[in-house]
Amino acid sequence: MEEVCKSNKSAPCKTSAFRPRYGAPTALKGGGSNQLRNLDESLPLAAALLPALTDALYSAMLITYAQGFALLKKHYADLNLAAVARLWRGGCIIRAELLDDLVKAFDTDPSLANALLAPNIANCINPRLMQLRSIVSDAALAGLSLPGMMASLSYLDAYRSASPANLIAAQRDYFGAHGYERTDRPGTFHTEWITLHD
Repeated sequence: MEEVCKSNKSAPCKTSAFRPRYGAPTALKGGGSNQLRNLDESLPLAAALLPALTDALYSAMLITYAQGFALLKKHYADLNLAAVARLWRGGCIIRAELLDDLVKAFDTDPSLANALLAPNIANCINPRLMQLRSIVSDAALAGLSLPGMMASLSYLDAYRSASPANLIAAQRDYFGAHGYERTDRPGTFHTEWITLHD
């Protein structure tokens, strides 16, 4: 996504790869049921999933907007993000009501590094997070693609955790002996990964 922002070109559309994917369902077996599980057997599937899907989509959208605003802040440091959210809210295409939450977040703290850190945004996401996890994991187990929701959940987990950076540091140490820091003690360390494996 960051490369798309830098290049000023549109991201490729999923449908542009339709022909190469045409034979994929017969060649690649997903192993899933291609259907989400019913969360309440007393209701039809759509009615049972609607509350969880609504919460999952709302939180995924907030997370996605937070990521986008973080990119704007990174590349345009002097940009008034509250004004951007206000402008988008009044526009003819985006106009999402959840932009009001972002306006409030950036009006309250214009120096906010990421909207996810704003109390009002965290208070919107936290109670809905398990629904997002549930829908994403159920979809993955069913062999269904939810790339937007999956990516937003992955971004949130990467942002709130040091482990992705730690994993990258460990990989760099494995391939190039660059060293890494540990969370349990200070200093820089190197491991002979090949001898550990043997």
